[in-house]
Amino acid sequence: MYNVQAMTARWLLFMLLVLPLCLWGCGQSEITTTTTSTTSTTTVKSWQIVGSAGFTGTTEVEEAIIATDSAGTPYIAFSDGLPDQKPAVMKFSGGSWSDLGSRGFGLTTGSDYTSGSLSLTVSNNVPFVAFKTTAQLLAAKFSSEAWTSLGSPSWTQAASFPSIFANTSGQYIGYQLTATTQANIKTFIDPSWGVVGTPNFSDGDARYMSLYVNGTTPYLAFSDFAHSQRISVIKYNGIDWSYLGSTGGVSTDSVAWPSLFVDSGTAYVALLNSAETVSVMKFNGTNWTLVGSAAASAGQAGFPSLYIYNGTPYVAFADAAASNEATVMKYTGSWEVVGAAGFSADAMTRGIERTVSLTISPAGVPYIAVRGQHSGLNRLTVYKYN
Repeated sequence: MYNVQAMTARWLLFMLLVLPLCLWGCGQSEITTTTTSTTSTTTVKSWQIVGSAGFTGTTEVEEAIIATDSAGTPYIAFSDGLPDQKPAVMKFSGGSWSDLGSRGFGLTTGSDYTSGSLSLTVSNNVPFVAFKTTAQLLAAKFSSEAWTSLGSPSWTQAASFPSIFANTSGQYIGYQLTATTQANIKTFIDPSWGVVGTPNFSDGDARYMSLYVNGTTPYLAFSDFAHSQRISVIKYNGIDWSYLGSTGGVSTDSVAWPSLFVDSGTAYVALLNSAETVSVMKFNGTNWTLVGSAAASAGQAGFPSLYIYNGTPYVAFADAAASNEATVMKYTGSWEVVGAAGFSADAMTRGIERTVSLTISPAGVPYIAVRGQHSGLNRLTVYKYN
């Protein structure tokens, strides 16, 4: 017969003395308990200056045009101040802005350059520019650490309002030929420029071009002086030029400097209406319709800059309701402010000049170039939303 009390006592003794020794000395692994603390981190985005404010120097500049390459590196084009007043491109690298090649691109000393005519695009990490001289249009690309001329799209004829666009299908320029005042588009077929479709395809005087090439299909928005200076958009279907909607049908008012973007075959245009508020229009296949139920800006604004990213329209402008500083809006069922309204430190002039330019990097980072009053002079500052 078992003595239960004796057995219990021996078992307890074994547990207290023998088992701990076995655990440490009988080849068993040490048991470690790790407590992991999970912390929720909220990242707040804001507009940040890229480099330094007013980085373009101590002279006044004209216009502001920004683009990024595939790595998200920003490039900025502008016309530098007097006395030379040359077209220039700068690149942000290593924490600062520096000239990309020589100012004037080796094509103009400034004496024959028309300020305010500069256009910039970046494709396959190569920057391209177009600009007007007193005699003709000129174009260039930056490769092998230098600017190389692409010749004159208008040959020896005077032309105005160039808008350059480049993609994998080539380089294109839309412009007004001075002799006819009508719209033309050419494409660069090395070593010269060739006409796309029929030349002089607008009904009459066409100004303030905005060119976009969707694949191999060029679209051109312009102020159509043959139709009360309203905005028209025309595209080349491979055979002929055709208007999207009616001529002058994008706007009901006379408008300068439309901003065109084509997203998956759908054309959008940002413009100022008669109340000087920003509207974004979309072509639905038949007519131009307003994006949203109201204007994108809360009040009067300067000429807008439009970009579509992953189907979402973004528009930037000088905002009169925010002391003429920069505001960016995006449309996600309604128009909403990106970051804060009037985030730029330097007020802009709401005139005929293009004082704001918006782009979005392939990674989805918005960049905006602002030409505003900095230390008493019109200089450039670039911001990114990150």
